[in-house]
Amino acid sequence: SREPDSGLPKRPRSDSDKPRTGAPLKPGPLHFMRRMKEELVDYDSQSLLFKEREAQNIKVPMNSEEQRFYDWAQELVAKYFHVRGRALAAMVYGKRAASSLHALAETLRRRRDKMGTADALGEDHADEDDDEREERVVTAGSLNPREEKKAINTMLAELEPLLGSSIGQLALANLDVSKWEPMLKCLRGNGITPGSGQQLVVFTEYTDTARWLVRIFVNEGFTAEEYSGTLDHTERSNIQARFMEGRFEVIVSTDAGNEGIDLQAAHVLVNWDIPWSLVRLEQRMGRIHRIGQKHKVNLYNLVALGTREGQAHERLLDRLIEAANELDGKMFDSLNAIMERIRSDTGAGEHERLLRLFYDTDSGASFGGDWPSLEQIRQARDDYYAEVRALSSKVDEAAANAARHDDHTARVNPIIVERFLGRIAAGGLLRRDSAPIGDEGFYYLSASQAEHGWQLPKALRPTKGAALVATRADTRQKAIADGYERAADAVMLGPSDPELAALVHGLRERVAPEMWQGATLYDESAREDYTLFVYECGITEGSNGSDPRHRERTTTASWLIRVDRPGSARPVSWDTLPNLAAAPNLTPVPLAPDVAEAAERRAVKAADTERNRRAALLNGWVKQLSSQLRRLPNDLTDQIADKTRRTAARARIDATIRLRMNDAKTAARVVRGEPRRIGWAHIVALAAHDDPEENADERANSEAVSMRLVTDLLEGDGWRVEDVHTEGRGYDLHAVRGSEQRCVEVKGRAARASAAGITLTGGELAQAAQLGDDYWLYVVDECADGTGHLYGAWKNPIQTFPGGFTDIPLWRLPGSELKAALDKQGDIS
Repeated sequence: SREPDSGLPKRPRSDSDKPRTGAPLKPGPLHFMRRMKEELVDYDSQSLLFKEREAQNIKVPMNSEEQRFYDWAQELVAKYFHVRGRALAAMVYGKRAASSLHALAETLRRRRDKMGTADALGEDHADEDDDEREERVVTAGSLNPREEKKAINTMLAELEPLLGSSIGQLALANLDVSKWEPMLKCLRGNGITPGSGQQLVVFTEYTDTARWLVRIFVNEGFTAEEYSGTLDHTERSNIQARFMEGRFEVIVSTDAGNEGIDLQAAHVLVNWDIPWSLVRLEQRMGRIHRIGQKHKVNLYNLVALGTREGQAHERLLDRLIEAANELDGKMFDSLNAIMERIRSDTGAGEHERLLRLFYDTDSGASFGGDWPSLEQIRQARDDYYAEVRALSSKVDEAAANAARHDDHTARVNPIIVERFLGRIAAGGLLRRDSAPIGDEGFYYLSASQAEHGWQLPKALRPTKGAALVATRADTRQKAIADGYERAADAVMLGPSDPELAALVHGLRERVAPEMWQGATLYDESAREDYTLFVYECGITEGSNGSDPRHRERTTTASWLIRVDRPGSARPVSWDTLPNLAAAPNLTPVPLAPDVAEAAERRAVKAADTERNRRAALLNGWVKQLSSQLRRLPNDLTDQIADKTRRTAARARIDATIRLRMNDAKTAARVVRGEPRRIGWAHIVALAAHDDPEENADERANSEAVSMRLVTDLLEGDGWRVEDVHTEGRGYDLHAVRGSEQRCVEVKGRAARASAAGITLTGGELAQAAQLGDDYWLYVVDECADGTGHLYGAWKNPIQTFPGGFTDIPLWRLPGSELKAALDKQGDIS
């Protein structure tokens, strides 16, 4: 180990542009490409997704009263704690006193009441949180318990008149808080004042300080709430939701909020006190520096001078922030990785160990002796980002934007879940009753009377045969906030929730025999009969025979296969299912062997296509990985002057890379199982065209004319347009302009649309309900002359024509309704 007062060795800067590292890179089981989030762009391929950041250290000398209690607490530690635990106790007391005198008072009370309930402080644990550290300190034995309790009571007798007897009775006039005015000055500089509508995130390490700060903010005229680990998950979720909705101005969070929550409604973050770990500092900053942040992010660290950790942080944070601000804050996401690199290269100790060293009054530690210099931080920063660039691949911005839009378009929202429940209930498999909770989205589910042998899955927590479920997370949160007691007990049935998967699995097992036997349905949108099959197939990635070192991942792919006649089998979109309806009065049609064989051949081909698609993606990744890793042996060893050592190092890295590449190739191996038929149905066509005077040629011509006209209109307005009408998405054109998208259904008529009207299929209705404002209906008429005329365009037709949407396979919208909506909307040109 290094001596406490030894400095870090100075390392000359290289003129080489190649990345330099101290320790050899050690690839994990697989090596992944990484992009810095500052490089990511929005839909327009230009606007940065993440705004720049700037941080400042606000150095605040403790006032005389705070300094007196801080020093007094340190004296208690030196006098009453055993030597072995003195450094940790000094840290806990010191950091709490620097956070707030209220937090110190609470710790002293706990120490007085729990002293000696543990024999010793015990061994240190790197993964301990602050509460666990404090618990070890307050329960530790004392060199003189009676005298220590008396000393604590004397100290509390002076503290309590300043603090008030409880958190709700703070005597603010008697307590001068040194950090308060400097912080308010920072807030006013960002337009954050009571009632301004601007929001703020404040982080502290301690729940005691969080509650105290909330009270002070409220007394100052702000609306404020606490977010801490003492609150249950539901309470924390509600607080976060209210903050993001702008219903209060200041959220004061402990490190319970430093991971997994979005707080980007605010663009200013204050660290009231500095965490033990740089990882936590990274995580705190990430709460507001997220996608959706519209402003430059400002970060303020309040550093209490006159304390041991304040002296240490003053030096380290100044250097870190200067190095980070030089890159517009990019480094704030990599603080720990960069400090790890410094520790690896120089032998410098970790942040927390050094802090504890400074509290060890017997060590003679020199403040700042082991902290890296600004130049060393810059060197580690530059090396780290050079390595990241060496391991990163060029971003295909067009593909990334397309993937974003595809993800947005393919999302499944609560309307689809509710539609599914409605169809299952209509089929008699279960009973669905609306629950009188909140606005909408709550239901009681129970087995129908006809289903005596079937029960709801246990995952839905049924009581007395019924389960309370919720399909909309937002209305569930609102109902909880509005005081509906049962709202919190409702089981969420979101598309990705395991409870919905359990319900679907249970229903599938129930209907499996009927699906295999087949059914007869009808389709009002079809003009000829056909047979529809459901197939599924297991596809395994990472297969390597019987080698136990390699884990396999098997997923199930499934397809709808439509057979119009034996030679015309093809996969169709699942969005065609809403076009179908039960046909109880139709005569069952037996499954013809040649039709079944055609469907099976097409299912095998579909399974092969899916296997090949996945294999191509994974193999492309392996090739890209290989290309990137080939450069590493030279890049990582060029700085080694000695040829023998350099050659040996390259050989070791080469061997490691070969092993990792073998793992990658194994992970990219894809095999498929045999496709299995799950069910089938004969579909009877019942199409009746809106305009019986149009023949097939006129309909085809109207479709071509209308698609061309709408495409030209959109492109003329700056949209990039893709024709997707053959893909079964439930709309015809996909238009993108910057971050906007339109999923456009085009309806063409040879004559006047006001006379003929239009129809929307069940699949189109489902997509319209699902996509909301992104779904547009364009109607083109007078297509007979080959030019056409845009009759009207409506955003969100489900909302525009609310009387027309029900769970039906075909929606006929008469010309009179189109005309009335057009008259109400006005001129669309």
